[in-house]
Amino acid sequence: MRRRGWFTMGVVGVSARAAVQSLARAGCSAWAVDLFADVDLQRWAKVQRCLPQAYPHALSQLAAQFPASPFLYTGGLENDPDVIANLMAIHELWGNCPETVRAVRDPWRLVQNFPEVIPTVLPRHQACPAAGRWLCKPLRSGGGIGIRFAHPGECPDDHHYLQQYQTGLPASAICLDDRCLGVTQQLLGQSWLHARGFCWCGNVGPWIDDSEVLSLCQHWCQRFQQNYGLQGIWGFDFIRHRGGISVVEINPR
Repeated sequence: MRRRGWFTMGVVGVSARAAVQSLARAGCSAWAVDLFADVDLQRWAKVQRCLPQAYPHALSQLAAQFPASPFLYTGGLENDPDVIANLMAIHELWGNCPETVRAVRDPWRLVQNFPEVIPTVLPRHQACPAAGRWLCKPLRSGGGIGIRFAHPGECPDDHHYLQQYQTGLPASAICLDDRCLGVTQQLLGQSWLHARGFCWCGNVGPWIDDSEVLSLCQHWCQRFQQNYGLQGIWGFDFIRHRGGISVVEINPR
């Protein structure tokens, strides 16, 4: 068994806590930069806290205070590929590069490349149709915050887009390179967790009783990886419905 500290890794993002604890279980040491600097995180890593008003642009300056080492980014930073590029000038990135992040986080490029599995995305500033149900979603998304049903005739601003709503069971797939490792069910807007709307509450799993879902997730994992060059650990969120699955987001970390 490897002893703790055999390898050092940096973790940067909104919250580094879960990733640092995973690294600790693998026997690695870590440093971290995030918004919280949780007390238990400080037991496992050297931590620099980024003040909310300085996020995300101060992340690279804070990360520069640690010795050069590989780093990975966690949730939130996929909205800021330029910040990832700044971090790469200081530390070696283990994960998907800014160009890949920009590609998979562009909803119009996604639906253009994979219209058979990505729900329809309306052109920029096009008014919400009266027919059907549509979601107004922020371009800088995270945890389902800010997602809501659009009103007929509503035109999204420069920071939002409209996507067709798909009924079904929300879920997530976790991938390693071109292999789907597993699937979990998403919990969204659960009142018993004091959440509303589409706010993300967590995932439960593994989801092992639906061979069709696992097969479809493996298929789309390979398609996305081949098209965008995704590497390492990444994932995608999808809706399970009677016709199969609809992918609503790719998470490049």
